[in-house]
Amino acid sequence: MSTGTRESPPAPGNPRPVAFPQVRRTTLANGLRVLVAEDHDLPVAYALLVVRAGSGADPENLPGVAAFTSSMLLEGTARRPRDRIVEEVEQVGGDLATSSDEDRTTIGVQILSADLPMAIELLAEVASSPSFPAAGVEKIRQKQSGELMRSLTDPGFLGRRQLYRVLYGDRHPYAHIAATEAALAAITVSDLERFHRRRFFPGAASLVVVGDVRPNEVRDLAERHLAGWKADGQTVAEPAAPTAGTGGASATKLRRVHLVHRPGSVQAMILLAAPALRRADPGWIPLVVGNQVLGGSASARLFMNLRERNSLTYGAYSSLGARRGVGPIVCSGSSRNEVAGRAMEEFLVEIDRLSGETIPGDEMDAAQSYLCGIFPTQIETPANVASMIGQQEVFGLPEDYWDTYRDRVGAVSEPMARRSIAALLDPARLEVVVVGDRAAIGSQLERFGPILVWDTEGNAAS
Repeated sequence: MSTGTRESPPAPGNPRPVAFPQVRRTTLANGLRVLVAEDHDLPVAYALLVVRAGSGADPENLPGVAAFTSSMLLEGTARRPRDRIVEEVEQVGGDLATSSDEDRTTIGVQILSADLPMAIELLAEVASSPSFPAAGVEKIRQKQSGELMRSLTDPGFLGRRQLYRVLYGDRHPYAHIAATEAALAAITVSDLERFHRRRFFPGAASLVVVGDVRPNEVRDLAERHLAGWKADGQTVAEPAAPTAGTGGASATKLRRVHLVHRPGSVQAMILLAAPALRRADPGWIPLVVGNQVLGGSASARLFMNLRERNSLTYGAYSSLGARRGVGPIVCSGSSRNEVAGRAMEEFLVEIDRLSGETIPGDEMDAAQSYLCGIFPTQIETPANVASMIGQQEVFGLPEDYWDTYRDRVGAVSEPMARRSIAALLDPARLEVVVVGDRAAIGSQLERFGPILVWDTEGNAAS
């Protein structure tokens, strides 16, 4: 067994030079934006169609329509049933998938570059003319109902669901993270067709192609298969910021503790949050650096305190929610029941330090070096590059955003990083959600603010 002393890891080196691929942009007559980045290292391509509409565009009485629509896109089109779509993609070794989040729905296909014409044709058809077959609707309904039932046993899901409700208020577009059982049962083919008709149109979409391709080739394929897409829909408005009186956090409201009672839980899931910034806000980069210091990795303050020094959690982190509107900043971790109160206290200690102490130079250097150092790994694949270009389109980021990203991270000063996050995370006015057994942890939480108790269905409990 080694008896040597434990040494500190070496200081991070200078980030290696790396350039974000050049992006060629053009717009078709129908409003569809086409963006191409060449990468000829391998004979592959990734095509991503991004539609600027997600769950934030769900009808208020039917949360989950966007996600349901996204899942239905591959269930068949006016020309191809599902089996044929799957067969054509598999025959050429491709991979086709859809997804949705708060602000966007995406259709992505990875393919050999020689098969790009087929891929663009298929993307165009799936996006513009889904058939919404009744059998497919029932299949997706059953699948999503099963997923929801499993989620209701997950403390992380229960915590996030309650957190967004209290952070934004029930009627805000960002308040719901998933469909409800009632909404899943009520969604009809007409609802899906209406959502698609209103939200899927060329003026709200961008085609991003990255890989072993030529811009002129992609432009020609887009003209051939997407110029005829003439749908006329409605652009989704940017959601308003949370305001006082809606259930969202405000400058005048004191901290509350929302306890989701999960009988029998042997751990407590803790979340502390506040509204942060729009993704396109100029203050986003300083906030990213500040968040990295607080809880952006396993070497950040929250993890080092709650896990390494005090053994209160398996892990503790903070994260930023990227949104077109105001997204959240969330600190989270799970603790054993018997130390839930201590874990909460240490979260608040670290949050409070940000407003009262200068961040030491080595912490600032480590945070900025980490963010700059991982950037090259984030642009290693065509799929990742396409996703980052898609973010520019959805969030309205400048065209040179990724070209200058590392320079702007490196230019963040200590006061900028500290103040950006301290201005948002006021310990006295955070929204706090804890998921756990009320009998085991309730008394430990009383000193942190008024306790409101909820059941696992999201209903207020006595």
